[in-house]
Amino acid sequence: MRKTIKLLGVVVVLLAIGAGAIWWGGWGSISAIHPSLASQKLAPLIPIRDFFANSANKWGYRPSPKGKWLSWWEATNSGNIIRYKRADESGDIGTIKVSQGASYFWDFGDRHILLSQRENDRKALWKIDLEKPDADWQEVTPRGFKSWRIIYRPHDPDERWLISSNDREAKLVDMYSVDPDGLGKKLIERNPGNVTSFSADRSGNIVMRTVKTGEDTFQLEYRKKPEMKEWKAVLSYTALDIFQTVVLPNNGHVQAISNIGRDKMALVDIDLATGVETIVAANDEKSIRHVYSLTEHALEVDVVNFGNGYPEYEAITDRGRNLLAAMEGQQAPFIFGLLGKTLDGNKVTLSISEQENSWHYKQVDIESGEQTALGQFDFSRHAEYLAETKALKVKARDGLDIPVLLTLPFGVKPEKLPMIVWVHGGPALNDRWGYSHLKQFMANRGYAVLSVNYRGSTGFGKAFQKAGFHQFGRAMQDDIIDAAKWAIAEGVADPKKIAIYGRSFGGYAAMIGAARDPDFFAAGISVVGMTDLEYQSRYSPFTRGLRQAYATRYFGSIDNADDLKELRDNSPINMVDNIKVPVLLAHGINDPTVDRVQSEVFERKLKEHGTEYEAYYYEKEGHGFRRWQTKIMFYRKLEDFLARNLGGRSGGFDYTELGARYLN
Repeated sequence: MRKTIKLLGVVVVLLAIGAGAIWWGGWGSISAIHPSLASQKLAPLIPIRDFFANSANKWGYRPSPKGKWLSWWEATNSGNIIRYKRADESGDIGTIKVSQGASYFWDFGDRHILLSQRENDRKALWKIDLEKPDADWQEVTPRGFKSWRIIYRPHDPDERWLISSNDREAKLVDMYSVDPDGLGKKLIERNPGNVTSFSADRSGNIVMRTVKTGEDTFQLEYRKKPEMKEWKAVLSYTALDIFQTVVLPNNGHVQAISNIGRDKMALVDIDLATGVETIVAANDEKSIRHVYSLTEHALEVDVVNFGNGYPEYEAITDRGRNLLAAMEGQQAPFIFGLLGKTLDGNKVTLSISEQENSWHYKQVDIESGEQTALGQFDFSRHAEYLAETKALKVKARDGLDIPVLLTLPFGVKPEKLPMIVWVHGGPALNDRWGYSHLKQFMANRGYAVLSVNYRGSTGFGKAFQKAGFHQFGRAMQDDIIDAAKWAIAEGVADPKKIAIYGRSFGGYAAMIGAARDPDFFAAGISVVGMTDLEYQSRYSPFTRGLRQAYATRYFGSIDNADDLKELRDNSPINMVDNIKVPVLLAHGINDPTVDRVQSEVFERKLKEHGTEYEAYYYEKEGHGFRRWQTKIMFYRKLEDFLARNLGGRSGGFDYTELGARYLN
């Protein structure tokens, strides 16, 4: 009987989705009751399905390596698919149906797509011939591995690939080569036990590696030819430094983003023979946020993006200057992503968000400057009602400047609004200016969103990051409170209607905020969040192995009695009796980073103390929610939870909830 009911439900769902043009959902919608919202005319309420289950979306346009084909992703009612067509518009549009979470890349021969997807608990790789779309796929999964990752593919599609694998020892990667059909496994470099990564040059020769030399020290090493057994030390750095090569080594040089010997990250050129550094691009006030190389197997960076506020771009090469010249018509501030490129770098495809509008896509001919519109994310049709985000700085109580992002609902006077304090994860991460689907969802429901880059966040300089060490639950949390108090003092936020929201470490901050400052927040939301720092420090993969010293800079060591006491004293699991406000918990069942047991034990303690709470656990999810079904189910719960506790609005029941339940 249960199977019959479920089948009937699927039929109803498909009929509902097919009739979506006339059945809009919205049953049980909740109007805003907060005085600052109820007295104003709000922007139209955007259905939740348009945010998280829009089957009209297209994105991710990529040219094939020689420009013969163009591919992209499309959403459908049953999942995402890959579409492709000839770039000259001849022929029909082809379709490749894939499983949830699949990814793909182009074979350099310009005829095949290589599709990676999970199948029966293994990662499989398939070669799909676009010239023969009805032919069987050819499996080219690297054989003889439990875990594998492609490190290098030569431009010649018949030459061998380089593969990394940690099958031999979980904490160490060894290097192998395989034939392009996945056969012929051969060990190339056996990890001696202290190598964190290997790097190949443009010919596929392993000539560079990073070695752990001490508890928190690392060394870049180089050899001119792969047959050399001796490695030459190039430079050394600590766990506090950032050093990341961003192109392939070439003629004894390599480019990297680095903050060794400086506060902010810069683009540098390293002479691998002498270790001498030459600055290529730097800014005393801003770190480099991202670099763009417009060719495959790139040997140099073409454009850099400086962060710490609104994006600021600088061209390094003629190719980069041509690209930025072609983008001069974009409305500032804007942010762009490099989606794909031809082998010669003459054509690139871009995703662009102007003034925080949703994404649109185009192809640029680097030499001629010619631009071709490819499409836009369907959510762009709501552009006139999207919220604006301002990049600002506020003063912490000790005088430190704290970068924040303030998103305000469209068309609403920013006077004593209900507000969500948004806390990023990590803690060694950051939240930067740019389009955010989830923030737009919250703003559309009527909330101001204040994102706080507390001390310890990366991307704002070494000194700012260092100021957060051992400050979890203390100065880090003070920064969050001080930023919220700034919003209150500015008249933006209603001091009685502020919720705190975070994911991962941000979930920890949300729960410690509810416990440490029980009279400040009106509600707390933790998604895949930590609640027991001792448990996390003992069992998290990020506190084991070759980078353990980096984690102890933030959290200390469980082997140190004082550090262990701090972990226990500042864990929400040990402060549940302080929490007075409603709590919302959500966790992926298969989370490998923050074990869901932390949320389960925390939930049990909330229940024992009689605290109002909701808790949701999602199958097929890990450390974050990827599936549209999960997003529909969870964010429907979230908008109702916020409406009850902050007074914003909710769209109510949407027919995609049936799809999320029965097509799960």
